Amino acid sequence: MFSRSLLLTALVAALLAAFSLAVPSGPTPAEAANVAGVSAGGEHTCAVTTGGGVKCWGDNNDGQLGDGNSPTDSTTPVAVTGLTFGVATVSAGEIHTCALTTGGGVKCWGNNFSGALGDDTTTTSDTPVDVCAAAGCASTLSGVDALSVGGFHTCALTATGGVKCWGSNGTGQLGNDTASAGSDTPVDVCAAAGCASNLSGVTAISAGDLHTCAVTTGGGVKCWGRNFDGQLGDDTTTDSDTPVDVCAAAGCASNLSGIDDVVSAGGDHTCALTTGGDIKCWGDNFNGQLGNGNSPTDSDTPVNVTGLASGVAAVSASKDHTCAVTSTGGVKCWGFNPQGQLGNGTVGGGSDTPVDVDSAVKTAPPKLAWPGDTDGDGCPDERENSPKSEAVNGGGRNYLDPYDWYDVNQDGVIDLFTDILGVINHYSLDGSPPYDVTYDRGPSAGPNVWNMTAPDGVIDLFTDILGVIQQYSLEGCT
Repeated sequence: MFSRSLLLTALVAALLAAFSLAVPSGPTPAEAANVAGVSAGGEHTCAVTTGGGVKCWGDNNDGQLGDGNSPTDSTTPVAVTGLTFGVATVSAGEIHTCALTTGGGVKCWGNNFSGALGDDTTTTSDTPVDVCAAAGCASTLSGVDALSVGGFHTCALTATGGVKCWGSNGTGQLGNDTASAGSDTPVDVCAAAGCASNLSGVTAISAGDLHTCAVTTGGGVKCWGRNFDGQLGDDTTTDSDTPVDVCAAAGCASNLSGIDDVVSAGGDHTCALTTGGDIKCWGDNFNGQLGNGNSPTDSDTPVNVTGLASGVAAVSASKDHTCAVTSTGGVKCWGFNPQGQLGNGTVGGGSDTPVDVDSAVKTAPPKLAWPGDTDGDGCPDERENSPKSEAVNGGGRNYLDPYDWYDVNQDGVIDLFTDILGVINHYSLDGSPPYDVTYDRGPSAGPNVWNMTAPDGVIDLFTDILGVIQQYSLEGCT
């Protein structure tokens, strides 16, 4: 069974493999091949490597690259000081960055005027500092499962389903029943006004510019903070310094439900993915970022995104535009487009309904060299001629059985969920070495190894997983 973190990592990998990045700076192809996750901030970007390190590039005026070299910007990735391994995820905000360690701690760096680094100071740091557990910093924060950096605040989801936030709080985005200058150490998010108890039962969080949202175990969504444009979704435009339920629709006869563990808080709008694969958005719509064809009218309750009633795998809300990944691996975007951020081959204006990201930017990855193609038809001999035997065909991967390999529904398309993730799930690592070929696809002799490179004991996304997917694509195998 896949964890959501692996699912999202696979989404990132699929996107990076499917699109060429025609930009003047950033990772080299070799560096990109070692990326496990990426986060784009205000004017900088950070990535987690497959080895658990962090590299950042872009604006460094406030030390947000974490390399100890502020204010020198970098057009290529630089290593974050002290974080060469042991990092699970990274989240980049407007002018600061935070990383979640594999041990459940949090380290932050960059601008700290609002206390967004959480180290019991307001001193900016161009190298990572530990986030404190509470005021006084007698210990450091631990037991964190997920992390989200907003404009000038940061929030963490704990292993017990609670939420802690720190940093700017001028509009109540920390959710602790106050709207103040902020907190330079984590505070608990309250369950409701009066703060008789703390918020619990949370499965996902997202920090926006000046507001924060969370998905609950029952599939509902709660938001707090700025609400000038209706981004809290509670049928009002009143700020709230404690969580409020997002309504199902105008009039708020019931609360929003059926949300998958995906919510994305943007600049002044929010979007959520339902278990049925459709998207609901609410808040600022001046530039069409809600995608309902009704720009510039804001909405203080969720609206449906035009043309995306199903088939959506992921959604991400930015300041003035929104993008979604479909279950077939496509990308659709909507909203403001002055720098071409919709990816549809145009610059300027925008769209208040989803447009396809231009297929012209898609590039097919090169096929790997395969030593056994006697007839030269592009289909490996092993897949073409081997008997239907799981013992023979690559340690349990039966190429002749459409339900045991990639094209599960035989539609001629390698789609992310049905095919790719299905195969990865079926042949994922089941434990520590020694590896067994039946399940692990780990080191073994011959061309059938899951790990296509040296047997390093690590199943990495680009070299191994995507390499195998490339090798057994449909091309030439009719």
